[in-house]
Amino acid sequence: KPKVEKVQMVGAGQVFVEDIEVTGVVPYTLEISVTDGDVLVGVMRRSPKGSRKIDAIKSAGELETLRKGDSKTPTGEFKHKEQWSWVLANDTKKPARLKVKFVAQP
Repeated sequence: KPKVEKVQMVGAGQVFVEDIEVTGVVPYTLEISVTDGDVLVGVMRRSPKGSRKIDAIKSAGELETLRKGDSKTPTGEFKHKEQWSWVLANDTKKPARLKVKFVAQP
């Protein structure tokens, strides 16, 4: 999806993954505002067939922890013909709520 804007809940121990297939050079922006709880956030190159379990996602090593009240706006470019994902993961025992806006436009 080239544009996503929503409030996302990520339950305790859960992962949300949005897969993206890119051809060419496509700039992206991911705006995250955490309204409750803690969440791991990242944009990474990965196969959509890869594991969606929290341990596998965390081992990719490209996630940043955001806490209640934190905001972050990672930007970058997807290049060539590749598979990417933006990921929200919660490795705590409490649910997290956040506002998410993702935009990718060639």
